[in-house]
Amino acid sequence: YVVPQEMGSKQDVRWLALSDNAGNGLLFIATDTMAAAAGHYRPSDFFTVTERIKHPYQFHTRENTVVYLDARQRPLGNASCGPEPMEKYELYAETTAFNFMILPLETASNEQLSIKARVKNPVCSPVKIERDSRTGKISLSSATSGATIIYSINSGEQKTYTQPFDFSEGGLIETYCRADNQFNSMTTSAYFGFFVDKSNWKIVSSSSQGSNNYEFAKNAIDGDPNTYWHTKWGSGEPKHPHEIVVDMSQYYKVEAFVYSGRMDMENGRVKDYEIYFSNNPEVWGNPVAKGQFANVSSPQRVEITSVPIARYFKLIARSEVNNRVWTSAGELGIEASAVLESAEVPKQVIFPDKEYRIKHVASGLYLQRIPNTGTGLDGGFYYGDFYINPLQNDDKFTFIFRAVPGFKSVYKVENTGKYIFNDGGGWRCEWGSYTDDYGRIQVESNIDGAFKLRGFWQKDLYVNLDSETPNSFIFSDKPVGTLWQVEEKTNTAISLFFFEKGIGQVYPNPAEDYIIYFAPENGLINFYDMLGRKVGQYAIVQGENRITVANYSNGEYLFEFFSEKVKQHGMWIKK
Repeated sequence: YVVPQEMGSKQDVRWLALSDNAGNGLLFIATDTMAAAAGHYRPSDFFTVTERIKHPYQFHTRENTVVYLDARQRPLGNASCGPEPMEKYELYAETTAFNFMILPLETASNEQLSIKARVKNPVCSPVKIERDSRTGKISLSSATSGATIIYSINSGEQKTYTQPFDFSEGGLIETYCRADNQFNSMTTSAYFGFFVDKSNWKIVSSSSQGSNNYEFAKNAIDGDPNTYWHTKWGSGEPKHPHEIVVDMSQYYKVEAFVYSGRMDMENGRVKDYEIYFSNNPEVWGNPVAKGQFANVSSPQRVEITSVPIARYFKLIARSEVNNRVWTSAGELGIEASAVLESAEVPKQVIFPDKEYRIKHVASGLYLQRIPNTGTGLDGGFYYGDFYINPLQNDDKFTFIFRAVPGFKSVYKVENTGKYIFNDGGGWRCEWGSYTDDYGRIQVESNIDGAFKLRGFWQKDLYVNLDSETPNSFIFSDKPVGTLWQVEEKTNTAISLFFFEKGIGQVYPNPAEDYIIYFAPENGLINFYDMLGRKVGQYAIVQGENRITVANYSNGEYLFEFFSEKVKQHGMWIKK
């Protein structure tokens, strides 16, 4: 060839003879048929240390003759010499039994060689062990006609194989076969894990899929690695991250996640990934695993060390092996050790399009858009547009989580008509009209309803603060996330009016009908109605106190705080 490459392979070969000038040599006999070739080269001779050689002068033959024997070879195709091979000739990865004999050869004619090659293999062919991907049943077979197959499970009692049997629980299978006038075959063995039944799996959502049936998301869980899911390509193709969510229909004790790349080509194979498990398709926590897949089509196993009990999984692809915008998958699956009847289901606390206050758990302060957006604090250095402060009855404390189609737990977080965003992937959390990846926030929830926030423009970083005091800005480039909670905004209105200022700090919380009082020292608070009757008394400690007023009727109330050194009076209104 003009470009040096392997050549001379012959298919459906029953025997192959090689001899020297005196007629002495070797006879290779297949028990069935084989692919065979002989030449003065090895496949590695077509490559330098770093690349394939491109010209004949770079190729050098070997003195020795190299013999190649293969059970099968894939035919030409793969779009370099025309279309793909026909399905019946396609070669897929599978466990293959390949038997052949090598006999000494003396001078003989072709006819004599043909006669000599008609020898029956004195040894039974090995037993092939297969598990049906849809039923979990085990099938055993041998190329030796009429052979009796013997097998054992987990080194237990030996049994005679008669028909496929259930092997859902998994374990070790050891087997061999025997036949009259032949030696027993070698023992073959295979270990199978717990069978994961994918027949009832469903796609919950995908961020994108191609327009053709053979690119739909459902192909990623159909049990056939030769079909595939591919995100939209061509005009308007979306960029990373891409996401797919799967309902496994049962609660599994998950040991590993398995990703198989697209078989026919590398387009869209995932490089950087994040894997999530949950029991609520609307609520997702931290990724249980993240890393990089290799650019191969074979299954890649990711051990899940936390061993979660889960019904749903989510794969987020953050990049592609060749840095293109697509994502594809030949097959997605798990390895599990058990199926359970039930599991703890995290409560959904964020519902799209509702109004919320976002509370910082550690400090008790609330997320606020700063009044002078775009100027930073007090007109100084621009740190962004959001910080934390004691709650006030102000729209700058009100946020709406807008769902992003095709994604779970990813939102556009709106405040007064615009969104939290970042202009270019940096650390600021700004206020503007962006709704692409730079204007999206990922929510990672825990079982108690608290959650972490991640800017979708960041790969491994979280939203956090440098301080937990009032007027502390949030930043999107922190290695660890802080916890937040949401409080639904209600129609209750609580107004506060104070006669003395600068003693204690008091803020209403309409979301849950309570008043927050920051006391200068320990003391008592009394509430009075407008007739002067005491309607409530509360022990107060120095610092933050929460006084629930949900049981109070709408109306006006007088307020009194007193301690040994301090007195403060005011009025609050509930309506």
